[in-house]
Amino acid sequence: MLDLADPRIDRFISRCMVVRVATVSASGLPHMTPLWFVRSGGDFYMNTRTASPGARDIAANGDVVLLFEKERGRSTRALRIRGRATFSPGEQFSPGILARFALKYYLNPGGAGDVVRNLRTVPARLLYYRERAGEAGAIQVTPETAELIPLSAGD
Repeated sequence: MLDLADPRIDRFISRCMVVRVATVSASGLPHMTPLWFVRSGGDFYMNTRTASPGARDIAANGDVVLLFEKERGRSTRALRIRGRATFSPGEQFSPGILARFALKYYLNPGGAGDVVRNLRTVPARLLYYRERAGEAGAIQVTPETAELIPLSAGD
């Protein structure tokens, strides 16, 4: 196990754009959802639809596992964080959390380039979000334990 303040955690997470969120339903069935995320004050923040399996699972059982893997190239390890999650339907993130999402996914060279390359899709995206107003909510995960786990050669 790693101390949650271990700098290796931040270094590992800084190379990740997506986290896999593992949840368990009220009937005991596992589910894994890949989500965009940011970290602030030690907690992790994501959003999803209220009707999603992950949101329903978190409402029934807040125990989650976050799995981080390096985005590019081969990696021999993954970071597994166990924690407690809450899902707040209709919740909007604070301006600080929204700014972190914007900086991470849109206002960096890769993200800005992607936005420019896909400008033609902006009207459809805006329509999609407008039609689904109120369907999303916020996930907040407070980590409890962290460990680097080896990946097998076939992974």
